Amino acid sequence: MDFEEKYYEMALLYYRTIPDISKIEEYAGKLAVLRSKKIRPKTELSVTENEILKLVIQGKTNKEIGEIQYITHNTVKKHVSNILFKLECANRLQLIYKYKE
Repeated sequence: MDFEEKYYEMALLYYRTIPDISKIEEYAGKLAVLRSKKIRPKTELSVTENEILKLVIQGKTNKEIGEIQYITHNTVKKHVSNILFKLECANRLQLIYKYKE
């Protein structure tokens, strides 16, 4: 939980002890907006993520993808994780099944 979210949550708790409905609604609304931004994934893949997606679909390993893209296998793992999250897939197999042409 980041600072801003914690602030609104604490303010909301505080104003629940005081009969000021407008403040409760204001902070509850701001807290809801913050949380909805966190939940909503960005679905557009970056250029690098698209290139890595194509290589994953071809069955390449993280090490092979790293050598092709000139990045470390840890960076590949992070990109693959982001791709799985953005495309709402649980694992590489589901990703391949869903996006193989």
